[in-house]
Amino acid sequence: MISSVISTAASAIRSRRWPADSGPLVVVWGVWLVLVCALFHYVRTFSIDAPWMDEWELVPVLTGHQPITWKWLWSQHNEHRIVIPRLIYLAVVKASGDFRAGCWFDASALAVSAAAMSVVARRLRGHALYSDAFFSVVALHFGQWENLLFSLHVVWLSAAALVTALLLIIVQPGRLGLRASLALGLCTVLLPLCGGNGLAFAPACAIMVFLVGWQVRTVSRHGRWATAAVWALGVLALAITALYFVDYTRPAKHPPGDDLKANLDGAAQFLSVGLGTAAKTTWPNVKFALYASTLAITLAMAGAFLWHPEERPRICRLVLLFGGVCSLAFGTSWARRMLFPGMLFSPRYATAAAAFWFVSYFAWEVVERPAVRRTAQALLFALGAAFLVANRNEGLVNADHGRAERLGFRYEVETGVPLEAIAATHWNRVYYDLGMSISKESPAGRDTFRERLKMLKESRFGMFRALK
Repeated sequence: MISSVISTAASAIRSRRWPADSGPLVVVWGVWLVLVCALFHYVRTFSIDAPWMDEWELVPVLTGHQPITWKWLWSQHNEHRIVIPRLIYLAVVKASGDFRAGCWFDASALAVSAAAMSVVARRLRGHALYSDAFFSVVALHFGQWENLLFSLHVVWLSAAALVTALLLIIVQPGRLGLRASLALGLCTVLLPLCGGNGLAFAPACAIMVFLVGWQVRTVSRHGRWATAAVWALGVLALAITALYFVDYTRPAKHPPGDDLKANLDGAAQFLSVGLGTAAKTTWPNVKFALYASTLAITLAMAGAFLWHPEERPRICRLVLLFGGVCSLAFGTSWARRMLFPGMLFSPRYATAAAAFWFVSYFAWEVVERPAVRRTAQALLFALGAAFLVANRNEGLVNADHGRAERLGFRYEVETGVPLEAIAATHWNRVYYDLGMSISKESPAGRDTFRERLKMLKESRFGMFRALK
C-alpha cells in the first residue's frame, strides 16, 4: 500500500511540467530566502528598543506633547526636509510602542525591493537567470548596518524604495501607458518629500515625467488629457523641489567641499559603497570596476539607441535615472566629504547608492545580443557576490556601535534609576551635545534630553512607563 502511494507520487512529480528556468528560479529565490532570514536575524539580535541620537528629536511629537503640523513636518533636519520618513517613523514606532520598529520596516523594505526586482527581471526577458540573484546579494547584506540598527534611517529606505519603484516602472520596453506614466509622476512628486537623498533625483525624474507625458498621448485613448494629467504631476514635483529651498538654512557644521576633483572622487566612493561598505577595503581598485561598468553600459546603450529605435524611449528613461543617481552621489560628496576622511564610505549610503548598480543591471536588457547581455549581468553578479562575506563581517564588527550605551541606558530605565540620575549619566551617550544640534529651533544638550525623558515618562511610552 505504502509503496503504491510513493510510486504514484513519484510519477506525478515526474509528469509535472516544470518551468524551463526552474534551476535559476531555485537559486535566485533560495539566495533571497537565505539572505532575508539572515537580515531579520541580524535586526532581531542587534537592534535595541531605545531612542538613539536623532530619534530624540521626534520624541515631543511621538508622545503627543507637540502636534503634528505641516510646519513641523516641513522643518529642516540638518539639510533634509523629511516629511514622509517622519510620518513612517511615527506610524511604526507609535503603533508598536517599540523603537526598533523602523529597523524592521527597513529590513522589510529591502526584502520586498529585492523580490520585486527579481520578478520584473524575469518578466522582461521571459525567463530567470542565475545572475538575477544579484539583486539579493546587493540589497540584503549587513554592510548597510546603520540602516538596519537605527530606526530613523527610514529616511534612507523611503527614498530608496521610491527609486526602486521608479526603476521597475521605467524599465518596461517601449513607451509607457497612462497608468505607468501617472505612477512615475506620483513617485517623482514624493521623492523631494523624503529628504535630500530623494530631492537629488527630482529634476531628472521631472524631465522623465515630461518626456513620458508627451509620449503617452500616442498610446492612451485620452490623448491630450492624459498628457496634461502626467505633466501636472511633473510641475508639482518641480514646485515642491523649488519650495525645498525657501527659507532653507545650510547647517554650519557641514562645510561644503569646493575641490571639484576631490568631489568627483568622493562621488565615486559613494557609488562604490552601493556594493556595501566592504568596498572601502578594496579602494581604489573597486573604482576601476565602477569606471569599467559605467563605460561598458554607456557604449552598450549608445549602440542600442543608434541601431534600435524602438528602444530609445526606455534608454532615455534609464539615462535620466542614471543622472539622478549621479546627482545624488556628487551632491552628497559636496555636502559631506569634508566632515572626516572616508565619510563617503558611510554604511548609511549603501542603500541609496545601490540604485546605481540596479539601474546598470537592468540597463543591459536593452542590448539585443543575449550572450553579451548575459555575460555583463553575470559579471555584475560576480562583483556583488565578491563583497557578500566581507559585508557580513563589516556588519558583525559594527553591530556593537552604540549598543553598550543604549543597553546601559535601557537597563537603568527598567530598573528604576531616577530620571535626573539617568539624564546626568546618559545625555551625551545616547544624544548630542549643543554643538551638534539639528537646528537652532531644536537645540540639543542635557536640558533638552531631560525634558524629553519627562515626556516619555508622562506618556508612559513603551519601556518608559517604568521610569521614576
